[in-house]
Order: sequence, then C-alpha cells, then structure tokens
Amino acid sequence: MHEHAFAMTEADQLIIERLCTRLGMNLQQTAEWLIKRRLARVARQANGQGRALYMLPRQCGAAEALETSCT
Repeated sequence: MHEHAFAMTEADQLIIERLCTRLGMNLQQTAEWLIKRRLARVARQANGQGRALYMLPRQCGAAEALETSCT
C-alpha cells in the first residue's frame, strides 16, 4: 500500500486524537477508517444509491408562458 503524508493543524490533531479514543484505534487505523468511510460515501453518491426520486414542478419556457399559465 502507498504511504501518504498529510499536514495537520493542531485542531485537526485534537479531533483525530479524540476519534482514536472513541473508536479504540491507533492513529493509522483511524486514518484508514476515515478514508474508507469517505470513499464509501463518495461511491454511494456517485451511483445515486439512497437518493429520493420525486417529480419536480414543470418549468415554463418563454413561449409557453405567453400561451398558457404554468404551474
């Protein structure tokens, strides 16, 4: 696996340390967990899983607006 280095602020470091404590993991495990969680969320968004589908109100074009009233 490739190694990557990230620059973190003190605030970032505190958040990561709290998360490590909460999850009971070390820093590397917590970083992997965060990355995997982010990748899973991006994959769900990319394929549309979990999205609600519903009808949108019809938008009138300029020509239709002159002929009839649109809702």
